[in-house]
Amino acid sequence: KRVAVLGSTGSIGRSTLDVLRWLRGEFELVGLAANSRADLLAEQAAEFRPRRVALASQEGCSRLADRLAQHGVAVACGPEAVTPPTRRQSSPLLSEKDTPMPPSGPTTASNASVPVR
Repeated sequence: KRVAVLGSTGSIGRSTLDVLRWLRGEFELVGLAANSRADLLAEQAAEFRPRRVALASQEGCSRLADRLAQHGVAVACGPEAVTPPTRRQSSPLLSEKDTPMPPSGPTTASNASVPVR
């Protein structure tokens, strides 16, 4: 099962990553997204090694990309990078093959774990 965590540096996102640590091996974390905490996002990505990370803020983007280059993690920055994709569209966070099923009910980019097909 593949998962992307939107808002991974916030309290709900950090709690979600704690659960994924506990269930290590049962889920593949394919993406992380954060609003502005580039250093914490870099630490999370270095630990979990997702395919992609997205940062809403441009500030810290080049530093984030530099830190993650050695891990082979793709980095996207800007508000559009953390917009949750719909069934018909991909986003910089998730590729076409990772496009998630729509969540049941409203979510925001600041606190959603998105199941990925």
